[in-house]
Amino acid sequence: MKKDIPYPVLQQAAEWYVTLADEAVSEQDTRQWQEWLAADSHHRKAWHYVEVTNARFHGLGQIAGAGSSRQILEAGRSIGAQRRRLLSWSIAGIGTALLGRYLWQQPSLWSPAALVADFSTRSGTPLQHQLSDGSQLWINAESAVNLAYGIRQRQIHLLCGEVYVASSQKKDPRPLQVVSQGIRFRALGTRFSVTSQPSGLQLNVFDGRVQVTLSNGQTRIVNTRRGLVIQPSGDMTEQPVDINRELWRDGLLVAENMPLQQLLEQLQPHVRGHLGVSDAAASIKVVGTFPLQQPEQVIRMLSLSLPIRLKTTLPWWRTFELETE
Repeated sequence: MKKDIPYPVLQQAAEWYVTLADEAVSEQDTRQWQEWLAADSHHRKAWHYVEVTNARFHGLGQIAGAGSSRQILEAGRSIGAQRRRLLSWSIAGIGTALLGRYLWQQPSLWSPAALVADFSTRSGTPLQHQLSDGSQLWINAESAVNLAYGIRQRQIHLLCGEVYVASSQKKDPRPLQVVSQGIRFRALGTRFSVTSQPSGLQLNVFDGRVQVTLSNGQTRIVNTRRGLVIQPSGDMTEQPVDINRELWRDGLLVAENMPLQQLLEQLQPHVRGHLGVSDAAASIKVVGTFPLQQPEQVIRMLSLSLPIRLKTTLPWWRTFELETE
């Protein structure tokens, strides 16, 4: 979700969380927070993201799909009384119905559908699975997938996150497709990945071709080493594929003049809590090979090798900023 929320708004939401969690919080603080929350839809999305990030960090995801932040925070009684106080204010400021809609509509591990998916991975735990037709499926960390293999079709329903598919060379009349956000990606003898986020979909074709079918029936063929970004509006942008992008299957993140923001987006599924970057530091270029199974080591490596510092607002909310910010 965070990709479609401005960086300053995310930081404001985290700072409000700190303020409201303080036992010395005043009624004036509460009123000002409610005014901030009501002022813009981005504020409400950011607050929801903060709540979900807190739940994910404290291992409360198993009940997050129940439809409201009430259950997320009430389950964390051991976290402290301030969390329950945040709960009542959150319900007053946003409302359970609105939060429920966020959970249902966002491609997120915390949606009810993702919580009961056939395969659901958590932070830092990608999964490899051989499909019944001999195809290979890799599911990245923080992803959820349903399988629908039948007489006439072979479908992989990506609810959120990222999958990588290496289709079997065996002849099979049933089309092999990844389906996400109403869009179908049909394998034409190929290796490809699909990433599903609230900000849209991204297809990367590493070998062979993929046929893309939009919800309106429009089709498009994407060839080897080409990628396609699909916005929620349906707008599509084709671009070259970074061939290193598939190395997450081997536990590696390889950057060759990669913007820091892009690197952190790929590292995020392997990190507990929020890992962000300020607008001023987002475009810093990074070169290196990083071990995804050791994300804290990667964070230290970045801090030592780049002109940035790590700001910790909460134990589960960290942000890279320029040293001069």
